[in-house]
Amino acid sequence: MQKSVHHPESYFHILGKNLVFQWARQRYPSAQVQQEAKVENGQIADVLVTLEERRFAIEIQYAALSPEEAHRRHKGYCDLGIIDVWLLGHRPPHLVNARHHSGEPPLVEMGQTQRRLIELGAQCFWIAPEGMDGGAIATAWTISRREVSPSTLETSDSRQKLPITMRQDGWCWRHPASQDDTRMHFEADALSECSLEGQSFITPTLRRLWEEQARIDVLTSQQVDTFRREAEAQRPVRSAPHVRVDLPTARGSQSPQGNPTGNGPQEVPYKRPAEPSAHSIHTTLATLQKHPWFIVKTRTRNYVTGAEEISFEVRDEIQVGSQQGIRQHMGSLEDGIAWAKNRRHEVVVLEQVVLNLNGSPFMWAPPVPLNWTLEGPATRRLW
Repeated sequence: MQKSVHHPESYFHILGKNLVFQWARQRYPSAQVQQEAKVENGQIADVLVTLEERRFAIEIQYAALSPEEAHRRHKGYCDLGIIDVWLLGHRPPHLVNARHHSGEPPLVEMGQTQRRLIELGAQCFWIAPEGMDGGAIATAWTISRREVSPSTLETSDSRQKLPITMRQDGWCWRHPASQDDTRMHFEADALSECSLEGQSFITPTLRRLWEEQARIDVLTSQQVDTFRREAEAQRPVRSAPHVRVDLPTARGSQSPQGNPTGNGPQEVPYKRPAEPSAHSIHTTLATLQKHPWFIVKTRTRNYVTGAEEISFEVRDEIQVGSQQGIRQHMGSLEDGIAWAKNRRHEVVVLEQVVLNLNGSPFMWAPPVPLNWTLEGPATRRLW
């Protein structure tokens, strides 16, 4: 049995523990909420919330805590399948102000305890029991900038050195701090607006940071797709071989018809058939509207849990955010093809990625044609 190390409780520790206890009871009336709960290995959680077979150990930590002790307690919870959430005190040694430029948001230093907890994968925030109405929870964040190489299509993230030394643009985004950071910004939210979702303690700030991450991921995907199309458009087209054709000779003539010189068969250059523009198909949804029917494969990804669902629909219109037109749900791509084949429809098979947060879609990538042939950009297929 492991020994739990507890220091004498301070005023803020007791106040924070009571606030979290009351918050959990009011937010989740059906949950079992306990203070100073001893778990199977002898560790004592400040607040233990049992919610739908999930257990959250919420630790309010004002006293100094060595990285080794933080590791031991985190591992103890993990071995029991308990999700540990750490609310560090809003005073030193856990919250230390750092120098920053005037006009910039305040900066704090990354402490050893916080660095070790983040490195272990624990969820780490700050608590200010007397902040806001009913307590405040602060989330640390920092800034990075993403770049995409046009030649290799590889992406790279350059971490922002705080105070700000990099230019800010659409490719910069805020995200939760990691163990690689030394300085961080933070933003406070009311404890009453926080929630327990899946395996996570969620603050409104953390939700906004995830949305920014999703935005930069979609922007990156679109940029990579643009670079790839531009590279394909600039790639030299291999000229088709000339076809030698022996044309019939005219009656009474010793030379081939159309070749009065009589120097052998005439060479007729190969003409490539006209092909629709791949760029136009990708660029605008309006171009896609000229096709009569679509089979849409949708990947819906939960940005919090990472879970992904795949669904199929047959549609006669493609319009983002619209429910107009015929929409026939299908169990698989094969079912959609069979449906189109029975009706002798020409269809375009499209794929789109939808990201949702808390059950609501908030961002999607443009639908991309899937049934592109290797021989050329044929976009329609008669089944």
